[in-house]
Amino acid sequence: MKRVSLFYFIIVFSSSLLAQSGNVEGMVKDFNTGKPLAFVNVIISSLKSGTVTDASGNYKLHNIPSGNYTIYFSYIGFKTEEKRINILPSSSRHLNISLKPSPIMFGEVPVFTTKNISFLNDEPIPVDIVTSSQINSLNSISVSDLLKDQPGLAMQRDGIWGTQISIRGLSKSSIVTMIDGNRIETAT
Repeated sequence: MKRVSLFYFIIVFSSSLLAQSGNVEGMVKDFNTGKPLAFVNVIISSLKSGTVTDASGNYKLHNIPSGNYTIYFSYIGFKTEEKRINILPSSSRHLNISLKPSPIMFGEVPVFTTKNISFLNDEPIPVDIVTSSQINSLNSISVSDLLKDQPGLAMQRDGIWGTQISIRGLSKSSIVTMIDGNRIETAT
């Protein structure tokens, strides 16, 4: 009889604990386009828990203890949003968010050369310059995205992040990339 009573007590107690929690679900979209954003971080920092939106921009947070929380929505290239929410026992809340694009500000990038200074008109080959105002007006997340529309450059994607640049038909082995005068082995 004691085993049955203990089993009944555990079942009742665990169900009452689950009844003290709630759920939050919703969708995260781009504020400008209205398109869903995939892989947005959805975090309740006070609980040290969170999730990531799926390919359709949907997210679900389950078994959140009842109380008041701040949910943070963060994504690279977008302004982080925070929303206060009150979780009631055994409730399910629906919260849709639109994130506003925010450019990533970089510091000054010094560019050095080992060549002599010359005027563009004196060069035997076509030369194109990308100005800082052009860089600021483009919504690029990488160097390859910034340069993809420049004449004479072709981008060859190798998966999600891998990009090789082909300059006027030259392969990667014919192009030298340097940072601070040091040669690096990378395509972008």
